Amino acid sequence: KNDYKKQQYMNDRINEAAKFTEEQYLNISDTSWTNGVIQQALGACERDVEISDVLAAVTISHQAIIRKLIERAGLDHPNILTFIDTCIIVSSLEMTMLSACYDFYSKQQIVNRQLEYSNQFEADITSLAQDVANRADIVRQQAASSSLMAQSMLEKTSEVSTASEQSAMVMREAAQTAAGLIRAIEQVRAEVEI
Repeated sequence: KNDYKKQQYMNDRINEAAKFTEEQYLNISDTSWTNGVIQQALGACERDVEISDVLAAVTISHQAIIRKLIERAGLDHPNILTFIDTCIIVSSLEMTMLSACYDFYSKQQIVNRQLEYSNQFEADITSLAQDVANRADIVRQQAASSSLMAQSMLEKTSEVSTASEQSAMVMREAAQTAAGLIRAIEQVRAEVEI
């Protein structure tokens, strides 16, 4: 069954190629065959088929057409050179179109990759900016908290300083009182000894 499907697929491709070749030579000014060339090129590009392989296939198919013309008409046919020249011109036109399609596809792929990189870069920068903003908020909160703690410490320091001054005053007064008592005791002792 698989062999039958494979053979059917090949027959369908051969019939499509024959129809394409007929349109190409009989209706050279019609755009249907040029659209076929474009579709062929895009399909090959999407499947990563090298341009050299596609051009080789075109060359082989046109060589086969020329051989068939010679077989049918014979080398002595008065228009055989015109037939061959026509085949060469059509072949060149097809290869030029294929090359242009490959070139366009390649450039479009580059543009698409650059756009992807640009979008990724923009997303990365946006994420980085958001991260920086979040960290700046955290630093601001920590600074505000540090400021409140420093202000609280300054208030405590001020209270300690005030308490120290009051304590120093009380100690001076106590020292003066003690000095007064010592003088009084000295006077009493001096009077008792006299």
